[in-house]
Amino acid sequence: MNDTHFNDEITKKENEISNIIREDNGCSTYFTWHFKNAHPLPGSKIELEVHTFNPNHRTRFLLVKEINNTCDNEVETIQYTQLAIIENVKKYLVNRKKSNYNYLVEWNNKDTINEKIKRSYFNGETIDVVLEKLYNGRDSFDFIIYKIQMIAES
Repeated sequence: MNDTHFNDEITKKENEISNIIREDNGCSTYFTWHFKNAHPLPGSKIELEVHTFNPNHRTRFLLVKEINNTCDNEVETIQYTQLAIIENVKKYLVNRKKSNYNYLVEWNNKDTINEKIKRSYFNGETIDVVLEKLYNGRDSFDFIIYKIQMIAES
């Protein structure tokens, strides 16, 4: 697959995912690709992190992280791996409410404790997964969690 066609396919899939999220909750979507082990080398890991940005409280959350190992350094193999990863993310979005639990998290940052309590909705297999999405690489000590509640649907 030539680079132009590949880039068009990735962009199309990212746009489809962004539209699903925007229609669901009004958030923006950001895609971050990571290539571990100095891509493209055999044994490389390709990782896609999909984040949402909530405009109401100006916070970025992890939506899903998809990782795939590739043992081939051919550009075409890596491209097909990336397409498979982004397709898995789309399938996750379509099926997540059927296969995961929905949670409401009421929270605040320690530095904005005097502001109104923020309410965010997450989907995950466990509370630990939900908190990982909330913290999103930030220090958990920077957050105040008032309540985590499992809900029927978010």
